[in-house]
Amino acid sequence: MAKNRQPAGIQPLQPPWKNILLHEIKNAEESIYIITPILKKVVIKWITDILLDSPPENPFTIRIMTRLNEEALIDGVSDLEALEMLSNLQLGPQFKLEFRGVENLHANVYIFDQKKAFISSAGLSQNALSSNLEYGFVITDSSLVDQITTDFDNYWSKADELKLPDFRYFIAQIQEHDTSVDGFLRLGTSVQPMGTDLEDIGPIDGETLAKKYISEARDHEDMGELEEALKFYNKALVANPNNIDILRDKAVLLRDELKREEEALETYNKIISIEPKDERANLLSGIILTKLHRYWDALIKLDVATQENPGNGEGWYWKSEILRNTPGRKEDALLCLDEVIKIDPNYEKAWFFKALILSEDLERYSEADRCFNTVTRINPKNEEAWFKKGLNLFHNLNRPLDAIKCFDRMTKENKKSAKGWFYKGLILTSSYNKNEEARQCFNEAIKLDLEYIEALYNHGILLYDKLSKTEDAKKSLEKILEFDESNEDALFALGMLYGKGLNDPAKALDSFLRALRIRYIEEEQKTKEKERPSIKFTKFAELLKYLDSITLSDPKNALAWYEKGAILDRIYSRFDDALKCFDEATKLNTDLKDSWYDKGVILFSVHGRNEEAIKCLNKAISLDKNDENAWYIKGKALMDDQRFEDALACFEKVIKINPKNAYAYENIAKSLINLSRLKDAIKYFDKAIDLDKYNPVLWYNKGNVYLSLRQYPEALKCYKNALNINPSHELSLKNFEMYSDKNNWV
Repeated sequence: MAKNRQPAGIQPLQPPWKNILLHEIKNAEESIYIITPILKKVVIKWITDILLDSPPENPFTIRIMTRLNEEALIDGVSDLEALEMLSNLQLGPQFKLEFRGVENLHANVYIFDQKKAFISSAGLSQNALSSNLEYGFVITDSSLVDQITTDFDNYWSKADELKLPDFRYFIAQIQEHDTSVDGFLRLGTSVQPMGTDLEDIGPIDGETLAKKYISEARDHEDMGELEEALKFYNKALVANPNNIDILRDKAVLLRDELKREEEALETYNKIISIEPKDERANLLSGIILTKLHRYWDALIKLDVATQENPGNGEGWYWKSEILRNTPGRKEDALLCLDEVIKIDPNYEKAWFFKALILSEDLERYSEADRCFNTVTRINPKNEEAWFKKGLNLFHNLNRPLDAIKCFDRMTKENKKSAKGWFYKGLILTSSYNKNEEARQCFNEAIKLDLEYIEALYNHGILLYDKLSKTEDAKKSLEKILEFDESNEDALFALGMLYGKGLNDPAKALDSFLRALRIRYIEEEQKTKEKERPSIKFTKFAELLKYLDSITLSDPKNALAWYEKGAILDRIYSRFDDALKCFDEATKLNTDLKDSWYDKGVILFSVHGRNEEAIKCLNKAISLDKNDENAWYIKGKALMDDQRFEDALACFEKVIKINPKNAYAYENIAKSLINLSRLKDAIKYFDKAIDLDKYNPVLWYNKGNVYLSLRQYPEALKCYKNALNINPSHELSLKNFEMYSDKNNWV
């Protein structure tokens, strides 16, 4: 028997075909024609998201022919929400969006650029596109596609036209009246409740209907029925979609009552699309964007608000919030705060943050003190202002007595202020050597806050160093480890106490080793990026002398050699001396994994001796196959030698050990870029971003990959995300400005 031959230009379309349909929509260049009796909200959102995310440059026509009647809406064949979404859709000027209706429509036909057509049993519902057993054909034969397009045009010419204003009115009528299933409505006609003549109802215009819904919304608000109120605001906006007052009321409800700020932001953006220079909408959207960490977008909105009204103190204040948290923009933040203070000389927060910038960032300590004085004059009960003023006086202006007065004021305003007691004690011992009074202050702080680690630590150091109460000091430091077993300050202090005060070298070395391991974990990210960390603990010179005495009296003590090397490496950056210590340690104990690891780190990150480093790291890995850091540094050394496949394997091992290591995902992406696997690299940048959302460098690097793929809109989104995190990220700003000009899309 002869086999059936498939006609040229016709291919079967088998389920599921959601991705196929969305791909064609995304790649259409001139037009999309759709015939379907089914319009569901979720699918319409898929389609509109694509159109909004990747808008075409040239004129683009969208025609939708559907069946719409009461039965379809009541039975859920089509969604009222889908119609509302289409009616409120804000597409660019290049789009021409048209709707028409046919009463007895049953076909599902999709035509793209009049060059390709789908004929299918599937309508625009999630089940039809994703899970139902549907079937159809893809047609690319030009003569067949021309015929299908001609037939579409014929049906289109006979269908009822529905313009968007009528469309919105139609939806409003559906919502207004209880229509029965028996009452049949054709697209584009009025709604007639059973047994009622239209003449009896009279005309219902959108504005009148909107007023009715607003009244009902406010009644529900008064009764605390906020979700019901929101429904009626939405109905009012269907009837009168461009009414700024309704939009403003809806936004207030969402933002202030329902705490749904992202939805409020959408509503403010709708106001701005109608009235771009609306001061209040720009201000409030700017505030919400700031809270969402979208700083670049926020600055644009706040700039509009302050340009429209230079007396808008709130706008200047929120601009300062962004700028003071943006690297390199402290002076700009200060200018904004000065504008706030001009508008309202008693704006307490403006004075406070001005003082913080002056004292903590710009080192203008006397000016800062005057600002703190103003804050405490405006609000004498501002405990944080007294605290920061006291720190500035003590640390920066060398006025310890005046600082004590500030901390006394803190404890006067708030008798439970543990911080006030602690810092008073700190000054008494460090500036005046009044150690017994200082001890009493530390005790007061600890009574108020049993887990006040700084107070416990300084209390322990005071007892050991100045009051010679070694056992009491040990209890205070050990108390810290009950609350925080990883507190390296307490472990180092205990090490010194065991070694010097209690003459127990074994316990001393154990405490030092625990402290060093904890510090290595905390500082590891800096090391990973070839940045040698700079850490400071008290009495390191004394600690080094102690370790020297151990290695002299017990030269075969491998642990002492290792810890001496660790101090020389991490604290003093004496890398060559540290290497000698690590060499000695590994000679004495070849199974001392940390010594192999630290030696490998120095060889790689300081000397660039990658082969030797890899050998040391391999030894560390042989002793612990799940040493995440050893695998990671080995991967970095291999990347440095341009052995990207091997590096990739190391970083993949890292994420098997620790799936939350964002640096490993980032370096997998970088390895993939060097292996020309750009699309795969994007996936790993995405995983890194999921773990480190506010890292602008990740967004910038991801944008560069899209740039290499010539996917310019996607690259611009990445650069904008980087700028939203850090508006001063120069590389992202440069690329964003360059490629915002489509003439550079080469």
